[in-house]
Amino acid sequence: RRMTFLMDVEDTAIFMQSEALKFQKAVQPFTSKAAGLPASSFTSSHRALHDMVKGKLSSGKLGHISNETYHLFKEKLHFYVRKYSMASPDGGPGEQDNGVGSDPVSLYTLVQSVMFHAGVQSLFGQQCIDDAKDIDYFRETFEKYDLDFEYGAELPSLLLPKWAACKSWLLAIMKRAVDGMAPAEKGHPKNNLLQDLVLNVDKSCAHNYGLLLLWATQANALPAVFWTLAFLHEEKHQHHLERARSEARLVFAGKEDSMTIGEEDVKGLQFVLCCVLEGIRLRSPGMITRLAVKPLKVKDYVVPAGDYVMISPYWLHRSEEKFPDPGSFCPERWQSVDVTKSGFLPGFVGFGGGRYQCPGRWFALMEMQLMVAMVIHFYSIDLVTGVPPASPLHLVGTQQPAGDCYVKLGRRS
Repeated sequence: RRMTFLMDVEDTAIFMQSEALKFQKAVQPFTSKAAGLPASSFTSSHRALHDMVKGKLSSGKLGHISNETYHLFKEKLHFYVRKYSMASPDGGPGEQDNGVGSDPVSLYTLVQSVMFHAGVQSLFGQQCIDDAKDIDYFRETFEKYDLDFEYGAELPSLLLPKWAACKSWLLAIMKRAVDGMAPAEKGHPKNNLLQDLVLNVDKSCAHNYGLLLLWATQANALPAVFWTLAFLHEEKHQHHLERARSEARLVFAGKEDSMTIGEEDVKGLQFVLCCVLEGIRLRSPGMITRLAVKPLKVKDYVVPAGDYVMISPYWLHRSEEKFPDPGSFCPERWQSVDVTKSGFLPGFVGFGGGRYQCPGRWFALMEMQLMVAMVIHFYSIDLVTGVPPASPLHLVGTQQPAGDCYVKLGRRS
């Protein structure tokens, strides 16, 4: 395959808007290998499925989802903090008076555990978790699948037998969840994502789409939350942490477990949102792609039909022109925009763009805001090891850390 990279920030609009470049044709071969999805099904159903997700998870329609997400996060956060920070499930010598153990915890594993468990339960239903029987094995299998996702989407399965086994296991879980699902009414606001998916695609392929949606909802948001929390807890960013924590206090403090968290409450976490967006900017994917279906003129160069045309969010987000001091974690740069009204900062492509911009971006931002805010509100974090560099092994999805980041946790009153 020939790949042509557009490296000039000003050429991003061509990439997003040109009729000569097609998103569906670029990604279809990868969906077949990554999730076993027949090409004919993807071609016929992708647009409708994209629009269904966009409508269901759009800004203004997240009221009951944000409340459910808050309570699931709170339950799972306290459970996994206790589980990972203590020498044994019942506490033991390492237990502190506040119910938090003294053992160092992998921050990435904690974030993954909480958000995966809560996200699967909220978007795909309890049936998925029940079918898997062991949520930790479910998460670990997904992690292995995600780790080699872009290789598995390119290479024959016989070269990646362990990855292929993970894919088969996850597809089987999705198949059982789809087959055991109670009938749902099309368009009902209380349907979960998997229920609406089944109503919008050929049911024989619903489990394949389910695996793709599972990857899309987990593979980007989880590492983005990790990076945001890690950056906030570096010594040089303590002033950012205190400002975000003060904001979280206003939303969460003094309220009972039965409290309701709606979209308006989440909107009160504006500086937390700035921190999340800055974390995404710094750790965006190495590339996103389109397929040229006819020749495309860019400046004085003509990209031939058949080329994969690429842009690099990672590269574009380091433009001195668009993002002064681009290598620094600077949440304040986002205070000049209201993302729900005017969109993101010029030059930011963390959620793609054009007709097929990420349809679940408002849900993703909501859950990332809540997770970051809840961690810093309920717990103090001391970095035991430094913040690791980003792994150079992945170009697709939010960058993952190259190593562990261990922390000690304390319960805040």
